[in-house]
Amino acid sequence: MLEAITQGLAKIGYRVVIVRNIPKTDFILDTNMKDTWRHAEAGEKTVLNLLPSELIIIRKIDTAKYHLCDLVKNLNEEELMF
Repeated sequence: MLEAITQGLAKIGYRVVIVRNIPKTDFILDTNMKDTWRHAEAGEKTVLNLLPSELIIIRKIDTAKYHLCDLVKNLNEEELMF
């Protein structure tokens, strides 16, 4: 149902952002010892992963310090333009 709502909103011109909550404390999106993981371990707070048809932005922050509303408000407008 959420996919149908997203498609409908996008079709009439809305920019849609989906937030997935993954409550597992040991889950990481990037793979241990791979490039993205190593860059973050070296101290980089933001890693951009460029693929031919995707841009993946990974920010290393302590999300427990923020409310969801704060995180959404702080999305850069440019990030939503793509």
